[in-house]
Amino acid sequence: MLLAKPKLFMKHLYFLFLVILLASCTPPPEARYTEKPMPASEIAFIKKVTTVDSAFQSQKNEITKNEYLKTGKKELAGYILKNLDVKDWVVIVKDINVDSAAISYIKVTMFVPVGNWREKKYPEYSFPIFTTLLADKNGKLKDQLKALGAGDEVYITGKIIKNFSGGITVIDHTEGENGNSIFSNLALDFHLTDIKRTH
Repeated sequence: MLLAKPKLFMKHLYFLFLVILLASCTPPPEARYTEKPMPASEIAFIKKVTTVDSAFQSQKNEITKNEYLKTGKKELAGYILKNLDVKDWVVIVKDINVDSAAISYIKVTMFVPVGNWREKKYPEYSFPIFTTLLADKNGKLKDQLKALGAGDEVYITGKIIKNFSGGITVIDHTEGENGNSIFSNLALDFHLTDIKRTH
């Protein structure tokens, strides 16, 4: 009976040692992004831009493209006017600049990514551009932006800004490979109220 207890104790000790050994051999879990799907409003925006841009690109020649350009701009501007509010959209920061004019502001250029933007097969900066103007007076936003750099993935909240006439200016400022202006490169002014990292 006296020998049974030490044997039992040794079995427990071996079992404990085995558990510790297995735990030390198990590789640590890989760092992952905080998984949060794109909001429906962002997906709808991407779909709308893609639809208009595809219709433009599929025109038969430059005559029909020029005609559709006005129609497409009007259609896209109308859609944006009805959907100005943006909440927790996923965007990628391209650059952050500070204007040195009398009324200074922070200008952030951001890109709305396409598809599964975390896979390398997708181009890094390949979709609509938001040119964002920030009043320098907002200390919280300024502090949030200090920690960000090019390529950072963030959630943004705010509102797309109307132009002076109360509409939306759809600027086709970037030209495609064939010299055609494309809708998938937008320059929209945006009033930012919150920005935070996705991970």
